[in-house]
Amino acid sequence: MDVGKRKNKILVVTTGGTICSTAGADGLNDVNSSGTVPVLVNMTKECLDGYRDVVYDTISPIDTLSENMTVEHWNKLLEALRTVEFSLYDGVIILHGSDTLHMTSPLMSYMMQGLGLPVVMIAANRILTDPKSNGVNNMTYAVRFIMQGVPGVYVIYRNTDWITYLHDALELEQCGDYSEDFFSRSMMDISGMEDEKVVGAEYPGSYSGDSKKALLYEKKKLTNSILYIKPYVGINYDLFTLQGVKAVLHGLYHSSTARTDTDVEEKDSSSILSLIDRCDEAEIPFYIHPCERESVRYSSSVPMLERGAIPISGHTWNATLIELMIKYSE
Repeated sequence: MDVGKRKNKILVVTTGGTICSTAGADGLNDVNSSGTVPVLVNMTKECLDGYRDVVYDTISPIDTLSENMTVEHWNKLLEALRTVEFSLYDGVIILHGSDTLHMTSPLMSYMMQGLGLPVVMIAANRILTDPKSNGVNNMTYAVRFIMQGVPGVYVIYRNTDWITYLHDALELEQCGDYSEDFFSRSMMDISGMEDEKVVGAEYPGSYSGDSKKALLYEKKKLTNSILYIKPYVGINYDLFTLQGVKAVLHGLYHSSTARTDTDVEEKDSSSILSLIDRCDEAEIPFYIHPCERESVRYSSSVPMLERGAIPISGHTWNATLIELMIKYSE
């Protein structure tokens, strides 16, 4: 990116989360975006000798701990982003909580790809006053990356190994149990990134499409009409109601399988086939993920496809869920 063409202006979008939180008198964290964002910006400036003159505009469409994120919150966020004049900025930084970052990041990827500028989502594992917090580090790298001018939607986050990784926002996976680390298929170590190093298309998630094609401007209102189910031993499909459901996304085991054995009785409520049949009767599309029709290796997978289940593969379960949510929204 040509330094002379920089606008030296970044839009910071706050949604809440730990990175926007402080500890209360009871010692518990709660959202305080108005108090934390100025601190975060000032701490970031102290870490960036080359970008002290960058101006940070801030908007706060929503303010919540990310575990409290809802589809209604997402709609408020999208409505606010549609009013932004992105041509005024070098890029966008979205502050978010870590609990549902893996859900909002693919949403932002689908909606904001093609805007022609870098959009970086960051979170923090601790509040900013905690010495173990990676919040300032993540913000610092987000600014450096934005100033390289590589369009696309990304997540930047330092794991507990003290390596800062760049992720394609579409590919971000959920943190594992008892873990604060994020992973993705094409994650890249950018810990040694120099301010003026431009790698361009080598970055995961880089995209330079036409801004007129960005889904953000289709003004869809998201609705929570997708039923997502994960398989487990002992599952009882009779417990799932299909009221108000527009589509079902059913996860599979790693071999693209689920229980299809029905030798106990004809209408076995622990067989996925029982739910597929109910969806067929109700004319509700039934998707299974991850599954490639041509790569099926087990006899247990065949009955699902024969009953009309629609196989999907390529992305994570969370990105696939978001894709279907967009598809079946108003």
